[in-house]
Amino acid sequence: MNLSQYLTTRLRELGLKRGDLPKLLGYTNPNKCLRNLDRLLEGDVDQFELIRRLGESRLGGRPFEVVMTNQVKTWELEREERRRVQELKERMSFVPHLHFIHERSVPSPIHVVCFIGVNHFKRLEIPDYILKTTDELTRLNLLDSFIMDYLRNPPDHRLTHGPFGKVVQILYRFEYDKSYVFDIQKGLFMDVHFGVPRVGTGKLRLRSGGMLS
Repeated sequence: MNLSQYLTTRLRELGLKRGDLPKLLGYTNPNKCLRNLDRLLEGDVDQFELIRRLGESRLGGRPFEVVMTNQVKTWELEREERRRVQELKERMSFVPHLHFIHERSVPSPIHVVCFIGVNHFKRLEIPDYILKTTDELTRLNLLDSFIMDYLRNPPDHRLTHGPFGKVVQILYRFEYDKSYVFDIQKGLFMDVHFGVPRVGTGKLRLRSGGMLS
């Protein structure tokens, strides 16, 4: 039994409905309580106050603790599986490109990135004539010139001064988890970066109803 099923069953046993939860848990703001409940049921385990109140209420007790513990483990396994599947897809479809690192890890405004997508503000495709160059040193020299030309005369500012702010570094991702680091000030590739670049994003919530009846 998952958490949603457990809460639905216990509410039914107590003759209560979803709308009775805020009062049962001692919330003065019913909407906030129900929003946080939906987030918890979606896997947001940071709802510490809500979890505490549930555990101390008539819905709680040892059965709740067991269900909650098992549910957290299930969410962790599901997240790890989704991560593995996503990484496999990304590895299979990977094409070398330039990845821009900016002064801000979280975009502002967030809604622009949510609607358009992160890659629009982070990724620059490399021309075929560079990618097809077999000699690595020659390819890097061509990339040096290509990047500096782009920075001097960008067709727009989405990569250089977009929602993530000013660009501070550029990675040439030649493998899925390996990149050369381009120093903008020196105009040269100076180092090697191992791993996949992390990107901070935001999430917009558009909710019309609850997850418990």
